[in-house]
Amino acid sequence: MIVYPSETEEAEGIATDITLQLSRGVAPKDIAVLFRSNTQGALIEAELRRTGHPYAISGGTAFFDRREIRDVLAYLKCAVRPQDLPFRRILNTPARGIGEKSIQAIQDLSDAQNISFYQAACQADSLGLDPNSSKSIQLLIGTLRTLSSKITNPSLTSPQERLLQFLREIGYPNHLNKTSAQTSVGQQKWRNVELFADILGRTLSQQPSIEGLKNFLERLELRDAPEEEDKNQIQVMTLHACKGLEFPIVYFLGVEEDIIPHRRLGLDISEERRLFYVGVTRAKEQLILTRCRKRKRHGKLQNCVPSRFLSDVPDSMYVEHLGERPTKTSHRKALLSDLYKKLDSMGV
Repeated sequence: MIVYPSETEEAEGIATDITLQLSRGVAPKDIAVLFRSNTQGALIEAELRRTGHPYAISGGTAFFDRREIRDVLAYLKCAVRPQDLPFRRILNTPARGIGEKSIQAIQDLSDAQNISFYQAACQADSLGLDPNSSKSIQLLIGTLRTLSSKITNPSLTSPQERLLQFLREIGYPNHLNKTSAQTSVGQQKWRNVELFADILGRTLSQQPSIEGLKNFLERLELRDAPEEEDKNQIQVMTLHACKGLEFPIVYFLGVEEDIIPHRRLGLDISEERRLFYVGVTRAKEQLILTRCRKRKRHGKLQNCVPSRFLSDVPDSMYVEHLGERPTKTSHRKALLSDLYKKLDSMGV
């Protein structure tokens, strides 16, 4: 059991631990990361992308494949280097009153001059479009030209706060509510966007520049590039999706009250206890449980307590280790290496 200060350190610590496991000769396919909540999956997925480890998602939509995350990524890609596909995606997202006739006129110019759709859009004021459409297009292009410097420029606010402020200014939260079947669904999508902003902010804190933003986007694009099916991947799975499977090494995230049992979905405690049992019995050789002292809920860090199901596990059956985040990755790896030496000597 590794106890982390927060969910950020938890995700970073697990990614570092996996790096260590792989360096010891463990195959990626022999590692599984299990979680109860999709938010947990998003954080570990971001860290696996950052570290470049191959992985596959089971039991839910991959975080970076969600529509709202794709929208935000499209804005960032166009801010760094305008591309036709992401530009088309955001041209009317949120709705800007740009009709099909205007879009077709831009496409016709693109075809006639053999230029990109974005380059053609930059000439929208010369196409005789509806004045409102032309104004909206030019405003969007002007916004994109300054967005990357606005997000990465040091100021009193963080990069994530500046990104969220930009999205509020263009009405994106309202767009999510209007295009969702229920307001609660739109609110959840916005929370996903906030989580993405936190991930971006954490990355830019290490490289606060436009170059840092480019590197962040490139890492995501590498993962999205078409490639031959690779079976040798770390399995990132919900507890429901892992039933019937076993792996030599299993990470079971967030063994805390309100996560397992889940505060909203866990009304049936017996079913939640069975899910906990499923999680801990997926490991053939080594089980790493994690929990946090504090976890962010509704934008604020709140104290966490261990899951009630841990009280059913005798203390003699697991070793508790504090996963404090050292200032250097090399230091963190050294601490984990020392921990494994101790476990090896104990026959664990």
